[in-house]
Amino acid sequence: MLNLPPADHTPLRHPPLPLVVAQARFATQAGSELSSEVTARFLASLVEAGYDFSQVTPVQTNEIVFGPGVPPSATVSASGFQFSPEDRSWMVTLMADSVSLETPSFLSFDAQFGPLLKAVLSAATVAVSPISVTRVGLRFVNLLRSPDGLNEWGRWLRPTLVAPHVDELLRSGVLNHNQQLILDVAPQVRSAVRTGPATLENQDAFLLDIDTFAELATLWTSDAVSGWFEQLNESGVALFQALVSAEMLAHLKYGDDGEAGAQ
Repeated sequence: MLNLPPADHTPLRHPPLPLVVAQARFATQAGSELSSEVTARFLASLVEAGYDFSQVTPVQTNEIVFGPGVPPSATVSASGFQFSPEDRSWMVTLMADSVSLETPSFLSFDAQFGPLLKAVLSAATVAVSPISVTRVGLRFVNLLRSPDGLNEWGRWLRPTLVAPHVDELLRSGVLNHNQQLILDVAPQVRSAVRTGPATLENQDAFLLDIDTFAELATLWTSDAVSGWFEQLNESGVALFQALVSAEMLAHLKYGDDGEAGAQ
């Protein structure tokens, strides 16, 4: 297991986050489905908590099933609903076996994302009555830009993540590369880390996609699940700060004028 320094939760003035997603998977009584009554209870709970997610859209997903005696092309369809405000700055998805929250407008877990996530988990508890939680995941998709515009990624990220770009032989010829790591970051907590060059607004960038998760088999309570997401946030932030250089972290925190983002 990694020995990570404690996370520093100072808000970033320049958060490099086009997407943050939290998902909790759960088990319910056999035959449970998302009826109109269930959906109405879920939406009413969000409204009661002070969140206006008036845009409701049916969604359907297809998953490929693998296993003995099952053709690889076999799929299972699942249906659910997405809820969002009019500006679609947030998206809540309720399925028969999961609930998720995502946003391209992440600023702070404690002050912004976390309180809404708690409301979403409470609404799922009221509407769906989950019996157990099977998986929780918190994904931070970071797209980093070189502060000096030179794209010398060995200066801005941990060298192991960008080895081809700092190798004397390879760096002049690298057109693209990507890698994935699965890291043991805390008791029962792992992180899938995906890295590689990317493009952001027609400029070169570097992807640092950190999906921190725990696979569980415990009874569901919204408080307990919220607690797990707080642990995932702690581990995910600590890992991010360990994977970028001190110079990059200072740039994201303070920008060019030395002042941190608002608390």
